[in-house]
Amino acid sequence: MEGYNEITTRYLNGESVIRIAQDLSISREAVYQRLRLLPDWESRKREYMERRKEKKRYLMAEQAETIIKLRKEGLSLHKIKREMDLPMVKIKSILKYKGKEIGSRNVTRDREIVKLYEKGVKQADLAKKFKTTQPNISRIVRKGVT
Repeated sequence: MEGYNEITTRYLNGESVIRIAQDLSISREAVYQRLRLLPDWESRKREYMERRKEKKRYLMAEQAETIIKLRKEGLSLHKIKREMDLPMVKIKSILKYKGKEIGSRNVTRDREIVKLYEKGVKQADLAKKFKTTQPNISRIVRKGVT
């Protein structure tokens, strides 16, 4: 019975079902079975879900500010990804939602890369010079500059 009270208390305090199940080494379904015994389960579930949505909105707004700031400082999306420990998809969706430019193609740099490649400079050497990868140089050379 003590486990049941702990499940209920932790859920009502805002912990996720997944976290509770992991901590107690039980299935999520077992947690839900206990929670469904609450007299006002449906209303509490809705309340919890609203709190979660609000928390997500707040975190997204906070992350968006940081991502935009780092982007303005000149950090690449990959560096932002590593620094913030976020999936690239999330970073891109936040930037898209905020109406910010996701990728910035450096046309001047790309033109120089194509020119040097046409003069016979190897892709590996170009990658070192422009601090990028050889496959990226290959992509730039294949696509050319518009």
